[in-house]
Amino acid sequence: MKSNGLAWLGAAIALSAQVPAMAAEAPDSADLREIDALTEPFIKGLTGGDAKGAIATLFSHSAIMQSKTADISFLGAQAEAAIGAYGPIRACILNETKNSSRWSLTRLYICQHDKFLTRWLITMFKAPGGWQAATIRFDDKFGDAIGE
Repeated sequence: MKSNGLAWLGAAIALSAQVPAMAAEAPDSADLREIDALTEPFIKGLTGGDAKGAIATLFSHSAIMQSKTADISFLGAQAEAAIGAYGPIRACILNETKNSSRWSLTRLYICQHDKFLTRWLITMFKAPGGWQAATIRFDDKFGDAIGE
């Protein structure tokens, strides 16, 4: 009896299409409260006109980032330059959250300036000592989702 390898491959593809993709486990409600306690002062700093201070405060909870003072200062200067170009940040809204695992997530905030919008992506991770900011990115691609 002759085996048809293509028929077997087609059956494997059909079976794999029926298996649902596993969603990343989300942080629990206590984790979300801890994340909010870190991000809310950051957003208040941005809308209060102190982007440099907001960035420094958010990273002050991260042992690794505390040693990267030059990077934090540079990011603060870039934020101030964007605010100089687009005007003060008047408001920010949480637009999207992407859970990468039980211990990491990214939040996308859209912030309204006088002249334009910016998006701010904050990636958080949970270390044994609690949640910390891993990265902050911002740009003017406010129509893009997380990962774009």
